[in-house]
Amino acid sequence: TATTEFYSLSLHDALPIFEGWMHSTVAVIETEADTLQYMNMTPEEEKEYIKLTAQKNSAFPAGIYITDKEGNMTHATFVPGEDYNVFEKSWYVNGLKSSVIEFGEVFFDEESQKYVVGVSGQLKDKQGSVRGVIAADLYLNEISNLVKNVKIQKSGRSEEHTSELQSHLN
Repeated sequence: TATTEFYSLSLHDALPIFEGWMHSTVAVIETEADTLQYMNMTPEEEKEYIKLTAQKNSAFPAGIYITDKEGNMTHATFVPGEDYNVFEKSWYVNGLKSSVIEFGEVFFDEESQKYVVGVSGQLKDKQGSVRGVIAADLYLNEISNLVKNVKIQKSGRSEEHTSELQSHLN
């Protein structure tokens, strides 16, 4: 049908944009990991640096967070409760095993009231030894924001059908 053709064409055209967004977002987090690895920061300076990452990138407005091998978390905005156990969290377990930043599970973030996907990977010290995990929560509504900017030239009906496509992604 025409509608099926439209969605296939739209997603096909939008795929490079999504992939670019994913790669550039991961590159930003990798840069943050490199900064934390190679700069000689005190724990207090590191905490202040992480606070600066909040609201810096629309893909992960809560900023990055790190957790050391002992389970001590440093986050720009989130303060874990007493019952929060990082050793049971998939982002921590998987991140500790991964030498690159990888996408994790999608979950609903209670604080932001949005769906997010966690990304995480190893955080190393200056000598290259794993000292913990670096992570961020990517807001999936950013994909909808990308769709708003996709111009579907072949169909000539971008505005009307982009809204339909967005409603399916939300």
